[in-house]
Amino acid sequence: MENENILLNPIDIIEDVIHQKKWNFSRAADHELVAEIASHWCAYRLYFTWSENINALSFSITFDIKFPETKLNKAYELLGLINENLWIGHFDITSKNGIPAFRHTLLSNNSTETLHKKI
Repeated sequence: MENENILLNPIDIIEDVIHQKKWNFSRAADHELVAEIASHWCAYRLYFTWSENINALSFSITFDIKFPETKLNKAYELLGLINENLWIGHFDITSKNGIPAFRHTLLSNNSTETLHKKI
């Protein structure tokens, strides 16, 4: 894969993996993919966005768990303690829905080949 022009969009590679797992997904655009995974405890929604301008792949996962208003401060405190121990990515509570999320971005140099290896 010496020629960058023959490399796939990183979202295409993620789509292949998600398709193999038989998870539900949709593509709103060439640079976006949303997948949904049901589990015993909650449903997960995975968001992938590719920015060719900065050679970055953003990944977010939300959990369909909502904290009661009375427990919100404790939830922020817990996520802060968890984030202290993470080297990459972080947990937060979305301002729009008030649900927990994990976010991470993979940066690449000018070559998408490096990013494909990370994926």
